[in-house]
Amino acid sequence: MVGGTYQARNALNNSNVLTLSVNVSVIGNYSIITPSFNGIIFSGSGIFTTVGQQTILLMETGVPVSAGTYSISPGLNGCNFPITGNAAYSLIESPENCICFSIAGTYTVGKNLTASNCAKVSVTITSPGTYTISTQQINGILFSTSGTYSTTGIQTFQLNGSGKPIAAGAFIYTPGVSSCSINVLP
Repeated sequence: MVGGTYQARNALNNSNVLTLSVNVSVIGNYSIITPSFNGIIFSGSGIFTTVGQQTILLMETGVPVSAGTYSISPGLNGCNFPITGNAAYSLIESPENCICFSIAGTYTVGKNLTASNCAKVSVTITSPGTYTISTQQINGILFSTSGTYSTTGIQTFQLNGSGKPIAAGAFIYTPGVSSCSINVLP
């Protein structure tokens, strides 16, 4: 069983382990190292003090290079596990505006936003994977979303609003690291 989250180009931590059930027939030292795959290796060593069914942990070293589903064979049996990657995307925009976007909901000073308060923006996905996109918090509210894209191409995502407007007026929110803006008028 593979434990932890594996994301391309992200360093792994102590939760990234491979748990193996082994049938020990001879007492003594053991050392197991998997072949290197996608930039990572699992390894472990220790001493078997009894024979029979036992559980051992192999620790991971390295950084996953790319996303995908990989097979690993730490002995006679193998297992598969997914490695996710950060999505590469760009907002469909002109120099100063998000194109193909819409704002939904009513924005009232002093009232909490609801599920109807959102901004939809179109993006071009160039590499599938996980994403988190958020605007800065302005006037007591912000818009954000996260998830996973599994395909490339043009997609529309919804940034959900949270907080409550502090003052009336037009406020400009910038999603992610784009140069475009979304105008909200409470």
